[in-house]
Amino acid sequence: MSKKRMQNKKKANHISTKEKGRILEEIIANLHNQPGIIVERNVFMKSKDGNRKREIDVLLSGGIAGYPIRIAIECKNEKRKIGTGKIDAFIGKLKDINIPVNQGIFVSSSGYTSDAIRRAKEGGLRALNLTGLTKQGLKQTVSDAFQSLIYLLPVVKSISILNTSVPRVENTIDLELFYNEENKVCATVSDLIWQKWLNSDIPSQIGLHVVKFHTPQNWHQKLNGKIENSSTVVVSLDIVGLMLEIAGKAEEYYLLNASDNALEKTHINVTFDSPKSENPLINIHSETELENYLKKHNTVGVVSRMKLPRILNGPVYWPPSENVAKKVIKLMKDYQDGKIPDPRPLKFEDIEGININSAFEPIWNRNLYKGDK
Repeated sequence: MSKKRMQNKKKANHISTKEKGRILEEIIANLHNQPGIIVERNVFMKSKDGNRKREIDVLLSGGIAGYPIRIAIECKNEKRKIGTGKIDAFIGKLKDINIPVNQGIFVSSSGYTSDAIRRAKEGGLRALNLTGLTKQGLKQTVSDAFQSLIYLLPVVKSISILNTSVPRVENTIDLELFYNEENKVCATVSDLIWQKWLNSDIPSQIGLHVVKFHTPQNWHQKLNGKIENSSTVVVSLDIVGLMLEIAGKAEEYYLLNASDNALEKTHINVTFDSPKSENPLINIHSETELENYLKKHNTVGVVSRMKLPRILNGPVYWPPSENVAKKVIKLMKDYQDGKIPDPRPLKFEDIEGININSAFEPIWNRNLYKGDK
């Protein structure tokens, strides 16, 4: 490498002490940014005698019980440990601008000498260490992160119906349909289960659940050719977690008390890559399985849950979408016309596909579709 290129590289890598200090100031300001607190950087305040101005790296302003409070923070991002000289200088600055020493905070990224820690404690000044910066003092500690978005999907395992004359009815052809007082189909068992899911009447914890609910009094069924007044529906459901993982990076900072190493503040900033539609979903069948899976990640994690706006009963999401309804109707018509062999039993992957987005498609309007050829 030529001498000129080496000089240019060295110049590019060189960051002044002032610039390093500005980086630390920005981090400290972000650590204290919260509702009700005004955070200002590089504030010049007049001395007591009004003859000069003193710079405060980060100034926090707020109020307690109606009384104004100001906290001044000095930030030092240097290679060597902070000595008593800089502690004394900051104490002098605080007194000069009429801010009590116990409302001053000194933050260092390189630590303190034992004498400096003792001097700060004697003077009533809080001395803090910031961890998370690299040896160069320019960038934060970056660790792997992951975001787990868990879609909750109720899968119907079995349905039982208790009614007035038949104690228990299971797996009959007529089991799905309900009729109103005019003897017209008004809903299905799947409709009832779906509404219970939307109304949070079904537990959202991952795992197996048995749910009981009553049917409206004016609804009935036709079982084995007879009208039956149904009273209770018993449904066995498997709440499945469909987990989508997205990779990312986490920036971690920790403020520690210099005298006893006690944690004062934590700041973790996590950014994630854009999710890809082809990302595989991981099936989770119990809360214990989910807990064990997450424990395996030695990373910073963000886990969120979302209830899918559908249930799964058979080979399709319920209620079906417009696209799925048309697809199934066409398949059955082609079968009846002799164009294709019997497509039953239908397969979920063939009807819904493998993209979770199909669970969010608009619901099929059965009434409008009656006139659609």
